[in-house]
Amino acid sequence: MAGNDATANPATGAPYKTIAAAVNTAPVGTDVIVRPGTYAESITLKNNQRLLGSGSTRITAQAVQRPEINGSITLGDGNTVDFIKIKNAPDNAIDGDDQNGGTITDCEIDGTANLGNGLQAYSATGTWVVENNIVTNVTGIGIELRTALNDNMVSYVNNNTIRDSGFNAIAFQTEDNGLLRAQVNDNTMTGNQTTFTFEVITLDTGTVTLQMIGNENDDVYRFSAGDVADSIKVENFADLETLNTGTVLVDLLSVEDIADAGL
Repeated sequence: MAGNDATANPATGAPYKTIAAAVNTAPVGTDVIVRPGTYAESITLKNNQRLLGSGSTRITAQAVQRPEINGSITLGDGNTVDFIKIKNAPDNAIDGDDQNGGTITDCEIDGTANLGNGLQAYSATGTWVVENNIVTNVTGIGIELRTALNDNMVSYVNNNTIRDSGFNAIAFQTEDNGLLRAQVNDNTMTGNQTTFTFEVITLDTGTVTLQMIGNENDDVYRFSAGDVADSIKVENFADLETLNTGTVLVDLLSVEDIADAGL
């Protein structure tokens, strides 16, 4: 892209050539605005930085086309990634493992050449907002969020379109006294792994609490537990197939039907 990493100056508007140089120079907690174009690089964000395509509605929008990153994005704590296209990532397109909270919105992930997931956050904590994204053709799982030992996560996974994943479209897992609460509304999940398009797994006294309304799934919602001490709670579970399209499979443990997931 036009720009020069050596002479770039945010104060005067002189742009960087690479996103990585801008991210590395920018302090924790600042915005990095990405102009339209194709960037062949992988990026590691600092805590609380926001990586925003120049057409993002989180700023004064300047473009209608998402900038394309041919590589992966590794998150820190509390990052926002908005109005970015990620293509040809060598593994997970966006990796949030071990991080505390994140916001991924209005992004496009083309996983045609991926070897991993679209968005992955293992052993993650805090609040995650994953909304209005398009994820296609990933080899692994479209969106996967997990908690581990005593972790606590609240996630809002809404209005995403996930097509043609090699495995699940959306997956949640918790274990070792972890607690994961998720609002999962108005997502479209089509053409993904045959059976278990949407999957929830609890292990070793983990707890998952869900609200699920208005999702389109051309296959199965699977709820599975590995231990009698595990707990899966779903708001209005008896009406899940009425509130969403797709069929339900409960594997190994019953699901508790609750009136309000508190999300």
